[in-house]
Amino acid sequence: MILIIGSTFDDVLYFDAKVRNKREEKPFGSVNVFSGDIFSQRVIVAYGASTSYIASAATAYLAAKYSTILVINVGSCFSYNDQMRPGDIAISESIHICDVDQRAVDSRLRIGQIPGMPQYFNVMTYLANLTITTAEKLSLTNVKSATIFSTDTIYKDVEETRHFTSGEYVLGSNKNIVFDSESGGVTVASSLIECPSLSVKVVTSPFKDKVETKDLVNVMKAYARVGKLLIALIGEISRNDTIMSN
Repeated sequence: MILIIGSTFDDVLYFDAKVRNKREEKPFGSVNVFSGDIFSQRVIVAYGASTSYIASAATAYLAAKYSTILVINVGSCFSYNDQMRPGDIAISESIHICDVDQRAVDSRLRIGQIPGMPQYFNVMTYLANLTITTAEKLSLTNVKSATIFSTDTIYKDVEETRHFTSGEYVLGSNKNIVFDSESGGVTVASSLIECPSLSVKVVTSPFKDKVETKDLVNVMKAYARVGKLLIALIGEISRNDTIMSN
């Protein structure tokens, strides 16, 4: 099975309409769950995981219960700079956790690093490349590999991020940078159970600035492009019948 998890029903609306043999599953607390078929692959879809804490718990529980081979986190994100614009699709290349600072416990740790885990999480190279290649085959536009910084704090502007963007923590990651509130929890849980994970996010705005009317159409269209991309990706995985390692 493949687990698709988002924070709102809008995040998974496309899959609700496209899966065959849909069946409502038992919810996990406030997280709603349904399953269905995409190509020859059974998928489990969850929504309501609105923070990294809930996303982590739901991912660990559902991935173990349904013996998943892949976890895909969908939803929205906010851009850090003009490299990512509203309506762009961010494909996770690496995921950094911003809410963690354990340096007082161990000076060898870096900001964002959980003891016993890497400083940040790289997405499986094969999986990231396959996603980009699939987008190219579909002629989908504005699909970009990105560095995701995940934090449960919702920032309003760049100045509020100075406590962790100083030095090289963000500035050293000069590739497309976005922020979200779920990818960190999903990737930690997936790492612990040794299941590959991927985040595919729609850029809605710079941080929490209100989406302008002219950008809103692009954002709505991007959600449909994400759905189309992931269904095609699941088809590729089903044909290969495996997810290769790095």
